[in-house]
Amino acid sequence: VSIWFDNDVEIPEIDVRGTSASSLAFVLTTDFAADLTHTTSNEVQLCSLDVDVPRWSSFPPLFDGWLGSRGHTSPGAAPDWIAGALIYEAQIGFSVFAKVNRYSPYPEVNDLTDDLDRICALGFTVIQLMPRQPYPSYNIHDYWNVDVSYGPQALLIELVEQCHARGMRIIFDVLLHGVLDQESIGAAADGVRAGPFANLVTAETTDSFGGDVNDWHNYLIAWSRHILDFEPYWRAGSPPVSPLIAEHPDWFARDSTGDVAGVYTKAFDARNREWQAYFTDAMSFLMTELGIDGFRFDAPTYNDFPNWAGWARGRAGSSALSCVGLFERLRPVLKRIRSDSLMYTEPSGHALRKSMDLNYNYDEQWLVTAITNPLAVKPWGVKTAKGLARWMSERDALLPKGSLTAHHIDSHDTFWWPTWGKKWRREQFSAEQFRLLTVIFGSLPGPFMMFSGGEAGIEDLLPLLARLKDRGEWSGGAQYWWTSDEVPDAVFGLTRSLGRESTTVLVNFADAPVTVAIPPSTPLRRWSPTVLCAVQGDVSAVGTVDCMFSDGGILLGPFSAVAFSNSSAPE
Repeated sequence: VSIWFDNDVEIPEIDVRGTSASSLAFVLTTDFAADLTHTTSNEVQLCSLDVDVPRWSSFPPLFDGWLGSRGHTSPGAAPDWIAGALIYEAQIGFSVFAKVNRYSPYPEVNDLTDDLDRICALGFTVIQLMPRQPYPSYNIHDYWNVDVSYGPQALLIELVEQCHARGMRIIFDVLLHGVLDQESIGAAADGVRAGPFANLVTAETTDSFGGDVNDWHNYLIAWSRHILDFEPYWRAGSPPVSPLIAEHPDWFARDSTGDVAGVYTKAFDARNREWQAYFTDAMSFLMTELGIDGFRFDAPTYNDFPNWAGWARGRAGSSALSCVGLFERLRPVLKRIRSDSLMYTEPSGHALRKSMDLNYNYDEQWLVTAITNPLAVKPWGVKTAKGLARWMSERDALLPKGSLTAHHIDSHDTFWWPTWGKKWRREQFSAEQFRLLTVIFGSLPGPFMMFSGGEAGIEDLLPLLARLKDRGEWSGGAQYWWTSDEVPDAVFGLTRSLGRESTTVLVNFADAPVTVAIPPSTPLRRWSPTVLCAVQGDVSAVGTVDCMFSDGGILLGPFSAVAFSNSSAPE
C-alpha cells in the first residue's frame, strides 16, 4: 500500500506506528480550522492511496504521476550558475548568546566586502546576505528601509558590484512572517519569563535537528533563550507599535478575540492579495535598486496557526501554506526583471518546490547526527554512510523532476540553537568526521552552503570541493548511488556521468580500512581512474591518496575520501 498525505492547504502532522508484525497505523492531524458560519463548504484533501504497488521500485513512477496530477511540478529552469554553487551565508553586525557571548564575523558591510577575495579563493560563488543583526534579525522592519534591514545602501551596492566583478552572485535573505514592534517583543519576552522554560534558559541545548524529532523541548528552550538575548536590541530598534497595523489591518492574523496574533512578531497573513502585491513590489524594488541576483525566503510557513480575522475565518487554518500562491505570483515578476535570478526557500516539501529554483535541506539535518553519534541512532532510522546514500537517492526519486536542493551542515540555524562552545559541527564531532561530513554533503547533487565561520578547519578542502562541483558531469550528469550489497555499510558513494565522462566520490566513515568492490552496474566501464582529490584525516590534497586501486575495487583508509574521474571509450 502506498499512502501520500497530500493536504496542500494546511500542514498535516503524520504519526506512523507499527501495531503488529503485519500492520501499521497512520494517525493524521491537520491544522484545519474554520468558522462554518462564514462559508458554505470546505474540502480537505487528506491522502492519496494505491493498494497495488508491489515493491519500492514501482512507486517513484506512480508518485510522479500523482505529483503531476496535483500540480506539484518544478519550474525546472534554475539559473545555470546555481547547480554547482558554493553559497556563503554572511552575517553583518553581531549576535548574542547567553547574554555574554557575541558572534560578529562582519561588524559592517565593508568588512564583508574586504573579505571577498578570501571567500572567493575558498571556492564560494554566491554570497547569501542575512538581515542585519541583532536588529531586525530574522524579522521585518520595513522592506524599503534597506539601511536598517541590511546595512547602508551605498555600501551594499558596492558589495554587489564587487561580488559581480569577481564573478560571484549575491542573494538576500528575506522574511515574510511578521513585523517587530515594542509591543510584540514585550509580550514575547514576558511570556518566556512567565512560561515553562523560564528556569531552563541557562540549560545546555544541543543540535535541534539531530535528536528525536518528537522532542521539541531542546528547540523551545533555545528559542526562549534567543528571545531574551535579543530582547533589548529588538526593543531599541522597533517602533512602539508598527504603523502597518493601523494602515493595513487586514494584512495581519487575528486571534479569536480580534487582537493581532503572532508567535513573537505580529504575523502577516500571506493569503491577503493586497499584502501579496506589497511584498511583490518590495522584492522588485530590492532587486532593481541594489542589483542583487535573487532571494532566499526564510521560514515562509512560520505562521502555522489559524487567522480568525473576519475575511479569513472561513478557512482560518490555511495561512501557513498561502505562501505557495504568493510565490507563484512573484516568480514571473522577478524573472522579468532578471531572467537568471534565483528563487530559493527554506522548506523542502513538494508544495514549496512549485515556484522555486532551489530549496533548503532541513529534512536532511537529522542524518548528520545519525551517522556520527551512536546515541542518536533509532531502530527505524539511518545508521550508516551507505544508509545515508540510500535515503538521499530515495528522497530525490520522489521529488518533482528538475528540483534542486541546497545542502549544508553548518548554517545560522544549526549554529544559533546549541549551547556556546558546541555550536559548530567541528565542535560537536571529531575533526575527521567534520571533514568527511563536508565531503558527503558538499558532493550531493545541488549547491553546498555554509554559514560564515564554518570554514575553519576545512580551508584546504573547500577549493577542492568547488572544483569537483564545477565539473560538467557533477552538476548535470546522471546519478548512480553506491547502495548495493557489495558496498560496505561505512561507505558513502556517488557517481555522476555525462557522455564519456564520469566522476565518483567515495567516503569511508569508519575508523578502519575498507575494501570497496566496484558494483557491475556502475558507469565505470573502463577502469583507469584519475584522482581529483583525496582526504585522509585532517589532510586533503590533489593527486595524493591513501588508497589502492585495482581491477577488483578500491582499498580506502580509515576516515578517508577520494574523488576520481574516468573516461570511457566509445561503445
